[in-house]
Amino acid sequence: MLKDIFKKKDKKERDKILLSLMDGYVDIKAYKHNEDGSKKLVYHDTGDNTITQWMRQTIMLLLSGYSLSLDGNTTYNTSTSPKSSEQITKPNTDLHSESYNGDGYCLNGEQYLWSSSDLVGYPIAKNSTLYNSTDGNLYALFPTKVLLGTGCEYTDWDSLKEANEEANSTWYTNIVKLYGDGDEDQAELNFDKLTGVVESTDSEVENFSCNVYSGTVGVQGNFTGSGTIQKAVTVNDPDSTSNVSNSSDMSERYGVVGAIKTLYLPTEDDSWSKTILESTISDSGRLLKGEYRGAGRPCFLYFNRTVIDGSELDWDKQVSDIYVSKDSASSFLNRLTFRVVIPAQSSGTGEVGTYNPFNGYTFKQLGLFNDALFDTSSSTSDSSVAKTNMPCGMMLAVKNIQSFSKTADSSIELTWTLTI
Repeated sequence: MLKDIFKKKDKKERDKILLSLMDGYVDIKAYKHNEDGSKKLVYHDTGDNTITQWMRQTIMLLLSGYSLSLDGNTTYNTSTSPKSSEQITKPNTDLHSESYNGDGYCLNGEQYLWSSSDLVGYPIAKNSTLYNSTDGNLYALFPTKVLLGTGCEYTDWDSLKEANEEANSTWYTNIVKLYGDGDEDQAELNFDKLTGVVESTDSEVENFSCNVYSGTVGVQGNFTGSGTIQKAVTVNDPDSTSNVSNSSDMSERYGVVGAIKTLYLPTEDDSWSKTILESTISDSGRLLKGEYRGAGRPCFLYFNRTVIDGSELDWDKQVSDIYVSKDSASSFLNRLTFRVVIPAQSSGTGEVGTYNPFNGYTFKQLGLFNDALFDTSSSTSDSSVAKTNMPCGMMLAVKNIQSFSKTADSSIELTWTLTI
């Protein structure tokens, strides 16, 4: 019994146990794919993650039988004009394959919202108020997706310049070349358009208003607190080899820093899509032009959930993306593993098919998310702030990882295991 365990421990040890009743670790492998079809392991990192206070709140709701919520941000789910609206369109799975990324979003998974018609077999009664909701939009409280980040983002050009012009001069020169083709004034203008510091006249992007996700709160370099999140542009960390250091506020953070993002690419033949992509293909495939890079919608990777025969989930199948397993004695279920794969892409010659928003970035941080907004008590300031600062779902856990980069010929296999 837990009370017997706690009785035998001093206060410090008891607090530690209370904070680790649900803990886990992340295992990441990256493979380089050869032309003959073989692949070689080129990266492997594993270790404990940090459970956020949002996860602890969510666990309490899940234990109460509350697994889905009507409180999600529908603004980020439906749109009739995805190129020029804050409304984020759900990913179109018909546009995804190992070598094609037609909508520029994520390479697997489903969508932000869940329709009640898709909930057969899910842990919710058919006659419940949620299931019969009139708008059909239901948001999962349980984990649904992950998000990778570079660990580095800036809210404006002045902050980037101040931090790096002298300390990381070579990196800064490359950033000026990326965003302004070597012209510092043009780089500043293009960069600040992405964060809204400068109003954009680009009618297609419309002030890059879809760039709403960020890990920065209030001011540059601050990732927690009572402020509001700031629009930021994701860049690779100037020190590409070092690991992001852990900090005491990790459990209170609202989001992944330097989240991988992308602008919307509607169709393969869309002329706007072609104008924002590089004309040449590098070892990272066909990338966005520098002036557009690092802004847009967060590229969440969803865990695929399979319903068998219309009613049974595959939670106990080891090949599933969501797999529940037993302890070492095979007596009790105690371990939950989520799995996601970012596949390699062939270089090809297509304008959009070779685009992969993960290519060309060096990852240093990883977050686990659900789809619901944090709204346990909207009357309290803490709840209100958390709800505002996590517009795309709650960050349930986060981990700083050893840095690695994604190229077109590499795939990433990620497993996130939680143990109770």
